[in-house]
Amino acid sequence: MKRCFLVSWCALVVLGGCREKPAAAPTPAPAAGMEIALFQLGQSEEEVQNAVATIPNFRRPGGAGFIVVRTGEQVSTLDAQAASPAPDRPVAMHFRFETRRLVQAELTYRADDAAARGALYDRLLAGVAPAYAQSANHVLGGGGGRAAWLHAPNHMLLVFEPRADARAVTLRTSPPVFRQSRAAPGRILRGT
Repeated sequence: MKRCFLVSWCALVVLGGCREKPAAAPTPAPAAGMEIALFQLGQSEEEVQNAVATIPNFRRPGGAGFIVVRTGEQVSTLDAQAASPAPDRPVAMHFRFETRRLVQAELTYRADDAAARGALYDRLLAGVAPAYAQSANHVLGGGGGRAAWLHAPNHMLLVFEPRADARAVTLRTSPPVFRQSRAAPGRILRGT
């Protein structure tokens, strides 16, 4: 009886181990626009290039496709074009550096057509807005389009539909336009 029980138990263990395990759930894609979180003001050019290479549609062997354009010892720019189109991923990125440190990052996304651009703008704004305490949303005059300024203590983010391109939506991070003076906190505001 004992032997029969032991054989039955072993058979159950072996058969249980042979069952197919359920496939792992696919990793969810980040929300549209979250690539901007990879680029922080003050990063070095090398850190920015490494971050660019982590975005799926920008991965290319040896970093091919990233073009550094220098405009002087103190100021340089980096432009990156997507190697392949991907939904909700930037198609182009432009970075500005001062003394080899990032001062502005601009990521451009592209909708399929003019009708889809409004939905793309809404998705990008919804993806990044929760991380910002203060924001201002404006409708541009003239040629139409919309823009939202999102403010954080050390930088601001602009989400906008440029008039020049009916399919593009751009995210741009840069220093705030005005910063509180350290010499006289709460009293003087100066431009940057």
